[in-house]
Amino acid sequence: LSHGGPSCLWKTVEHVTGIHLDHFIQLEFTGVVKVVNDVGGVNVCVPAAIHDSRSGLNIAAGPHHINGLTFLEFWRARYSIADGTDLKRINRDDLLLAEMLRGILGSGLLSNPAKLLPVVDDAAHAIYATDRGLTQTDLLHIAASFRHLTSKDVQFIEAVTQAYPPQPAQVEFVQPAD
Repeated sequence: LSHGGPSCLWKTVEHVTGIHLDHFIQLEFTGVVKVVNDVGGVNVCVPAAIHDSRSGLNIAAGPHHINGLTFLEFWRARYSIADGTDLKRINRDDLLLAEMLRGILGSGLLSNPAKLLPVVDDAAHAIYATDRGLTQTDLLHIAASFRHLTSKDVQFIEAVTQAYPPQPAQVEFVQPAD
């Protein structure tokens, strides 16, 4: 996001992937914590203990049900997990988002306005960046449109990347030839 801001990132993702994005939402870290807590946390299984002083994550090996703060620490951990590269972090992001989706679908949150409203409210108050004109009502409509969603309806895709030369542990988008 440091290279032109959120709207630039949004347009770059559209350009590189060829996928039109209707909306872009970026939550502050506190918003991520609140939303994960609102949905009741997520399940993760850690193959080895992780002690990451940079993110604050301290977790034993094995299965865990984690809250929002631990979710954020796990999400932010990089250097003490796997090989410290962006690619491994992206894989972990996909795992966390898939577990979040599994928790949301399993809880019936999307079909229960009383459960959904606090999540949307917390998200709306923690939005760091979005496309212009997106309102809390719009967020409710987007969430409601997912009410019949199943995990089979979701596919994680990744834009083509390459090693970022000054920092080989990081990646950058591969720009289209045209």
